Amino acid sequence: MTGYRVSRWLLVVVLFVCFGHAWYYYVRLPDIVPSHFGLSGKADAWASKGSLVGGYVLAVSLCGVVFGSIGAFLHRLPLSLINLPNRHYWLAPERKNHTIENLGSFMQVFGSLTLLLLLFTFHQAFRVSLGRISALEYMPYAIGLYCGVSLALSAGLIVKYGRVPQ
Repeated sequence: MTGYRVSRWLLVVVLFVCFGHAWYYYVRLPDIVPSHFGLSGKADAWASKGSLVGGYVLAVSLCGVVFGSIGAFLHRLPLSLINLPNRHYWLAPERKNHTIENLGSFMQVFGSLTLLLLLFTFHQAFRVSLGRISALEYMPYAIGLYCGVSLALSAGLIVKYGRVPQ
């Protein structure tokens, strides 16, 4: 199985986990739930559970569509619009498909990472809504981890495409 297929399956699995998570909690949430949290993690605005879960499903759906379709979009994009180190080497006809597939795979992994951050964030909001915790927990760590992994993935792309093999 190619890396592109693995990353596609990862994105699809995380997407369905998010949808299942939304459905599971929708039936358990009270009618009015916290919908915004301040820097302290305490709720400071409320909305209907339909609005909160609907926003979650919308955000997850948009991430799935955007990150899942970038690979196909890159194949149709003029090569002059793809910003890549050593573009002429990596996008030469004999390497173009492999390079585009790798970039699409990267975006699917990045999309999965983004969906996991959304899953964690909304899970925290659902726990507050159900009275299990009084404020969001560990959000700075989750955001820091997301940023750190994103930087590591981006650095890997720069290293990979920053030099031309000898």
